[in-house]
Amino acid sequence: MEEYIDKFTLLITDPRNISPEDFAEYYPEPGHLGNSKNLDKNTIEKHFGEFQKFDITESYNGYISLKAKLYSLIERYNQLSIDNKEVYLNYFALKSKDLNLKTQSYIRDKVLSRKEYFNLLGAYTLFVNNLIKLILNEFQTSLSLEKNTLNIDSKPKKRLEEFFISIDITKIYELQKEFCGLTGKKLAMLIYILDKEFKVLLTNDGSRKGESRIFFVRAFKNDYTIKHIKSVNNYIEGTTGDLKKVNKVTDNIYLNMYEIISNII
Repeated sequence: MEEYIDKFTLLITDPRNISPEDFAEYYPEPGHLGNSKNLDKNTIEKHFGEFQKFDITESYNGYISLKAKLYSLIERYNQLSIDNKEVYLNYFALKSKDLNLKTQSYIRDKVLSRKEYFNLLGAYTLFVNNLIKLILNEFQTSLSLEKNTLNIDSKPKKRLEEFFISIDITKIYELQKEFCGLTGKKLAMLIYILDKEFKVLLTNDGSRKGESRIFFVRAFKNDYTIKHIKSVNNYIEGTTGDLKKVNKVTDNIYLNMYEIISNII
């Protein structure tokens, strides 16, 4: 990973490696710090293209595919262990700090005037800083998600059958097989029917000990990375657990679900 970071940071120090299209793609967006003039991508691309004046030598390999290089770097980071992610997040932050941009040849070889050179240097510095910020955000997000998953996985999990009462375990898993793909409103209907209609569900939404509705949803869907169930709670009264925004007398989805559950239980 260290080698990939070193190569990537070296590549982006030289403006000759960056196409005008890639420059515009990763330049600060309109209204953000560094683009207070709200320049659009076409304008940014055109301005940077005007600065791309340099002699073609045998050692020049043309523009790099910045998007491909960026994708490869982030994918390799995502494959690291959580400990190594910490290490290389810090390594990248240090490596990319105060990069020595290779722009001196533009002024030394007199391909740009002094004014043009400093315009290039200012714009390219903004581009590099924004690109580094984007990468650091990607690294940090990846690390945070893995830490959250680790925290969730390290907590004791209640088995699905522990959320039910007075129902055979085979029927519990038959319900799971039939309805585990439900989300939002439909999942809220299922919870209400099991809880209020058939009174076989044991949840306590005021509990933080693995008994609240979200813990049931995680167990029922066998997905312990679920962080919230707002789309479900939108249809269930917080205090009473009653179903809302659903007409239980005329809603065909509700009535059909009730019938299926009745046949299983």
